[in-house]
Amino acid sequence: MDPVRQPSGQFEYHDSDADIAKMIYKTAQSVKHAFIYLYRGIQRLVNIFFYILLFLLRNIIWIILGTALGLGYGLYQLNKNGSKFQSQMIVKANFNSIRSLYNTIDYLNAIINTGRKDELAGIFNISPAEAAQIDGFSIEPVESEVIKAEMYKNLFIENRHGDPGKMDTVWLRTLNYKDFKEKLTRFDYPYQEISGIATNPVIFAKLQDGIIDQISHIPLLLQSKQKQDVTNKDEEKVIRGAISGIDSLRLAYNQRLIIGHGSTESNQLTLMQTTPETKTPELDLYDKLLDLQDELKKLGQRSVEENNILSVYSPFNPVGQKVSFLKQSVVKYGIWGFTLSVALLFVLAVSRNLVKMEKKKKLA
Repeated sequence: MDPVRQPSGQFEYHDSDADIAKMIYKTAQSVKHAFIYLYRGIQRLVNIFFYILLFLLRNIIWIILGTALGLGYGLYQLNKNGSKFQSQMIVKANFNSIRSLYNTIDYLNAIINTGRKDELAGIFNISPAEAAQIDGFSIEPVESEVIKAEMYKNLFIENRHGDPGKMDTVWLRTLNYKDFKEKLTRFDYPYQEISGIATNPVIFAKLQDGIIDQISHIPLLLQSKQKQDVTNKDEEKVIRGAISGIDSLRLAYNQRLIIGHGSTESNQLTLMQTTPETKTPELDLYDKLLDLQDELKKLGQRSVEENNILSVYSPFNPVGQKVSFLKQSVVKYGIWGFTLSVALLFVLAVSRNLVKMEKKKKLA
């Protein structure tokens, strides 16, 4: 025991072993309570699981009946409309048109769901009977590590004019590559995959132009394209002018070298002289010329890619592939039948229990 002097002058003795034992006891009690709560939580989850299982077993006949009705309706739709087929198209959305592309796909699906066959036929230049065979569209970004790295490079690491290899170090420190990938959304990816589903396997060749026309006639995007076309032409003119000027300077340097080559001045060095630093401005001009030619090549490639608001990289396959059985209407309506039957039975069970509780309160 260690004596501790109190302010009153008296001594109070503390047993360090007893303090340690008390601390161990409290820790053990805390751990014990934690395990008890965990056990009770698991026990409740198990009880809930068995209650649900018991509920399903008690109503198994009604559930099977509801599922059978859903499967029957799915078979009816399959026999009426036929099997579903799908085809994909990969596009690149230029001039910040990705959100407009998603809105267009949502608009087309809304037309399909509301049964406006004539309007859909007008968009795709097909007959109303063919429009009725279109089941819907979906869109998702084309994601890959290569595309993400290319996007990051274009934003932060792309070579700058007049200073090859220069990077935006401020942004590189602010947003590293890992954080950049995590913050990407579906609207940030330049390449998008559009999937079409229809009961006619040969209708997909007629759908591509309709989607492109819907995007290409948006006034705001047309204005952006016109402004970008003017900017590309001005930039091309500047680069070609710079290349022409460098060619003239290079010819002048060549003439100076030819004239200087015939000079009779002594070029001998004594032992005490250091080797003079040789400057080759013609080589610097040649490097600059190569850089400008690369810029001109990139500009030409970009102009080709931005020739349309929506650039098609992979068109719809003229003949669609059959959708897997799990995505056919039979399975879908079977799941709907099962879900609706369980939901209805649950509502009925809850209502019966509420009625019983009210009766008990009245009797009490």
